[in-house]
Amino acid sequence: MNRKLALVFVFAIFLSGFAFAKSYYLLNVSVDYKFNEDASIDVTEDLVFQFSGPYSFAYREITLTGSQTIEGFQVFEKTQNGLVELTPEIQSYPFKATWKYRAVNESREFVLKYRLKNIVKSYSDSFEFYWKIWGDYWDAPITQFNAVLEFPRPLAEGSKVWAHPALNGSWNIDGKTVTISASNIPARTFVEARVLFNKDVLNDVFTEKISGPGLQKVENDESTNALIYGSTGLLWAWPVIVLLVLAFFFWGFYKKYGMEPKVQETKYQREIPFADKPYLVDYLMHLRITPNGMSATLMDLVRRKHIKIEKVKKKGILAGIFGGEDYKLTKLPSADLLTAPENFLINSIFKKRVGKGIFNSGHRKSVVEITLSEIAETNKTETTSLFEDWKQVAEQNIETNKTKNNYFDFTGNKKFTVVLGILMLTNFIILWAGVKIIALAAISIAGLAVCVAFILIVAIFPRALPSMTQLGAEHYSKWNALKRFFDDFNYMKEKTIPDIVLWEQYLVFSTVFGNSEKVLKEFRTPFSAEMQKHNAGFYAFSSPAFYSAFNSSFSQAGFSSASASGSGGFSGGGGGGGGGGGGGAG
Repeated sequence: MNRKLALVFVFAIFLSGFAFAKSYYLLNVSVDYKFNEDASIDVTEDLVFQFSGPYSFAYREITLTGSQTIEGFQVFEKTQNGLVELTPEIQSYPFKATWKYRAVNESREFVLKYRLKNIVKSYSDSFEFYWKIWGDYWDAPITQFNAVLEFPRPLAEGSKVWAHPALNGSWNIDGKTVTISASNIPARTFVEARVLFNKDVLNDVFTEKISGPGLQKVENDESTNALIYGSTGLLWAWPVIVLLVLAFFFWGFYKKYGMEPKVQETKYQREIPFADKPYLVDYLMHLRITPNGMSATLMDLVRRKHIKIEKVKKKGILAGIFGGEDYKLTKLPSADLLTAPENFLINSIFKKRVGKGIFNSGHRKSVVEITLSEIAETNKTETTSLFEDWKQVAEQNIETNKTKNNYFDFTGNKKFTVVLGILMLTNFIILWAGVKIIALAAISIAGLAVCVAFILIVAIFPRALPSMTQLGAEHYSKWNALKRFFDDFNYMKEKTIPDIVLWEQYLVFSTVFGNSEKVLKEFRTPFSAEMQKHNAGFYAFSSPAFYSAFNSSFSQAGFSSASASGSGGFSGGGGGGGGGGGGGAG
């Protein structure tokens, strides 16, 4: 009898072990980040716990560094009668809040509220919010996660959003609101948001001030992050196959289509060999349009008396105190016919931003006169630089007029692009098929990385696959001979008056070749000051400072005044943002 009782006792203890086994997960998590004017952030977290077994407390940890602070932490339980405030135990360093309740095999919903300060980074050209909106120290998975980031003013077009790491989720930006959602987030997995936005959304009261611009820095960080994340699995067979296939076709197409035709080489060319436009010569020499091509096009317009340039004093209080030079551009009546790129450049230059206010950047108005500083001010709020816009027009003009195809044979390049496209599509199919299988996903990402590497190779060596036609090779040879002449020879010290016209052309094309300073030095020597003074284009051509000021006026782009919109998915990697921490229940 005693033996039977003992067995019953042991069995009861065994059953009690199952009875008291417990676990939990988060059925739903909703977080709301409301940004205030002073850059502080009011955070609300709505956490729905699903408990299996008995639970009596929960806690939340938040990682803070440097000057980051948290204030006014509150905990509420959502009931049928509304929110009931609980009293948490707060530990400040590191921050941890613990609250008590009683739950057995049921769901409970808690709402956490607090304010964060000095989280947003302030650069000279942008703000950055880089934060783990869900920490990686939660031991429980999440079924559904939603986040809303609400700003006091609309984010400008050109604002950027990234979400890390690679999860089954997406983000969307619409005006002043960014939404992020994800599902089936594993335990010990963070959700990180990185938002880069324009300076007029917030002020600098509660921010971390960082000197210098942030737009390019953040974009470079994300590009590097994507490259590193995409390099996993390079030792697997599939990426090696992709590498061998692309290498085989690249070499084959180079041998068949990439060899240049034979032309009679001329070491030096003293005269302007052809009536090619500066941007066409730029494309011929570099197989792309460069900023030098735009500068040379402007100079050619000055030479042909479409634009007049004068040196003037800078305007403004600071300029009056410290001085400084500026350049005034005046649009003149057309002296001859303009091509589409030339017409686009003139129309883009002679536009001034007017009607600016505190909360708007005004609108662009066509003018006849404008200074370089005004051009820079007008274009600094654009999403893309004027050069990028003009470059597209110039390249489209070359393509439309068949000049590009007359000078080049792109057969090898086009065929290799087809091979590259097929392999990239194959990798995407593998990635889609293996989205829930880590091994297949890693293989496909590695294959894509190989494809990207070949894209970079083609970009770095643009002349490898296309070849010049006979006409293109002849033009290239002559223009290259003129470049060698500029590089190697000092011109004669004495010049006749008509030669100043040739010198102006020299200055235009030496800008394309990148050796304008040497030609400028030679230009000043043979001509008298009086001849230079009466020459219409001399002031534009004679100052290297003008080149620098002109290029910088069009090389910068920021955020436009239009509201931002867009959407995207989660990208891999990440983890460099602030915040984090986690929580749990027991």
